[in-house]
Amino acid sequence: MSTGRPLGASAPPSAPFPPDSSVKQARLRQVPSLRPRVDAIQARAPGLKVAQTVRIRGRALQGIRRRHLEQEPLCVRCKAKGRVVAATQVDHRVPLWQGGLDVEANRQGLCDPCHDEKTTAEAALRAALR
Repeated sequence: MSTGRPLGASAPPSAPFPPDSSVKQARLRQVPSLRPRVDAIQARAPGLKVAQTVRIRGRALQGIRRRHLEQEPLCVRCKAKGRVVAATQVDHRVPLWQGGLDVEANRQGLCDPCHDEKTTAEAALRAALR
């Protein structure tokens, strides 16, 4: 039986789901539901820029994390205080929920304690805006 491909050739990659699938339709219906939340945040904090940033995930994110920590192995907050501590977390300088972009210029390496401190402060701010 012939498939029309040369021997040893793999099948072309398929889409994660068919274009007319119910999964895709359900995901598309979720997108507009974020708009009221974004509008509510902007109403409470008029100067705050809120953008919907597409997050990088999975294998691509792990590669970015590995490269970033290889290039900048020290915690930037500890380094600013004159301490030499290895960075273990790659953090967004401006959080994605505040309109920060998922780009290299918005990433910084932090140690676990500095990351926990920053995350706690951001969570308090986010809670205050709700």
